[in-house]
Amino acid sequence: MMSVAIKGIFEFVMILVEISTEINAAINAAAKDGFTALMYGAYYGHTEIVAYLLNQDADKSTVTKKGETALSIAEKKTFGAVAALLK
Repeated sequence: MMSVAIKGIFEFVMILVEISTEINAAINAAAKDGFTALMYGAYYGHTEIVAYLLNQDADKSTVTKKGETALSIAEKKTFGAVAALLK
């Protein structure tokens, strides 16, 4: 799910969530650096993906190994619309 969030392929994110038998685990799965699909969506400014993942109960309080949250990432990258969703 993280790779499609990086690329901003909203339709694939929806499909992966729909077919996952453990939706919460899939949505909140983290890479080695602690980044989740929500964080990648925030990093690349994919507003639609961030909104969808939040609607599917993605955990916006998750912290990377560097102490960043999806909100702090969006703010650092100056994606105001994404940051507003994460507040």
